[in-house]
Amino acid sequence: MREIVDLPFNALVYRVKELEEKIEQMNNAYCKMSARIAGINTGTTTNVIPQVVIPPELMHTQGKKDKRSNRSYHIVKQRWEFWKKQYESGMTTKEIAHHWNCDRTTVTHAKRKNFIASKCDPFKNQRFTI
Repeated sequence: MREIVDLPFNALVYRVKELEEKIEQMNNAYCKMSARIAGINTGTTTNVIPQVVIPPELMHTQGKKDKRSNRSYHIVKQRWEFWKKQYESGMTTKEIAHHWNCDRTTVTHAKRKNFIASKCDPFKNQRFTI
């Protein structure tokens, strides 16, 4: 008779034990998600984006009629070097463009050029008559 009473009790103990394990798994998952949201690297594969100080002289500036100025070779070269460092550190082209206040395709163009700025020939498209 005692064995009949012990069966439901053992089943309840087993179920409670399983529930406690599930609760522990849920708490671990919650802690990991909270850490990701807070930006804390807990040994998982979350990426913490490094903060890079952007020199104001390299930022895009507005020229006449909403055209960009400061597009000289030396400034573009320095800007692209910063973009390369940011890209290699794990930032996407969209994130870089957001921080630099420019279009994503501008950064993508620099990436396609391997972040190496080239000097432009000022007479490239001019026709000479002799």
